Amino acid sequence: MDVTAATTFGISALALCAAPGPAIASLLLVARNHSFQRTLVYNGGIILGLSLSAIASAIGLFSLIQAIPSAEKGLTFLAFGYFLYLSYRIITAPVGQTIERPNQLAHFASAVFLGLANPKGYVVFLSLFASHTIMQDQIHADILVKLSLTFLSLILVCSLWMYVGIVIGKMSLSHRIEHYTNWILGGLVFATAVMTLLG
Repeated sequence: MDVTAATTFGISALALCAAPGPAIASLLLVARNHSFQRTLVYNGGIILGLSLSAIASAIGLFSLIQAIPSAEKGLTFLAFGYFLYLSYRIITAPVGQTIERPNQLAHFASAVFLGLANPKGYVVFLSLFASHTIMQDQIHADILVKLSLTFLSLILVCSLWMYVGIVIGKMSLSHRIEHYTNWILGGLVFATAVMTLLG
């Protein structure tokens, strides 16, 4: 094992996973507005969805989809539509108190789908896995080590963002600031939707 390559890969994975995107924006909103138990379940869904997209990238499944223009276009439009919907839900989310009524945004299945839906995420994982060789002349072992480091990075980063959302939720913020926060998070998701369509 190349320890230097493994360290570099781990740092790169942490940096890429920590970058705010639709999954992080929705996780912050759920953590801010819901109980710890519901947020933990949602966080698990985000991690699972992103982990599945990482696996798909590592084994070449997304490359196969890219080779079929109609499939790639369909995935792009599906992601675009869902991100627009998610952006609207975040921007219009109620403020002022913890919300414990049923909320489609906070479901485990929604979190898994969100982790799977972003085509840009697959491209990021593809570039990450191709950038370093940790196990020389051992392709399967190399993929396993990279996936393990990626999973650890996702768990660490998503849990940290979840904690940030919980802390924000405990602050006594004015309704105006909470609305502004929703607009910023929703705007981030909207920008991702536009980049997905143009990309």
